[in-house]
Amino acid sequence: KYFDEKYGTGKLVSRTRDTDTDVIQTLVGYQWMVGVTMLELFYFSAQHDALVYRTISVDYKAL
Repeated sequence: KYFDEKYGTGKLVSRTRDTDTDVIQTLVGYQWMVGVTMLELFYFSAQHDALVYRTISVDYKAL
């Protein structure tokens, strides 16, 4: 929401959910273009029963 308010609506570049194993994995990624800079935000989570891992990454790329 913060990036949408600051840079406009982001483009969804990835949305996957893998439930084929006993570890549920989710990946969601958005991209914004700001002038000649690309901003990417990715959310990843992995869950096995009560064990949960979550991470968010933000990358800036000059084009």
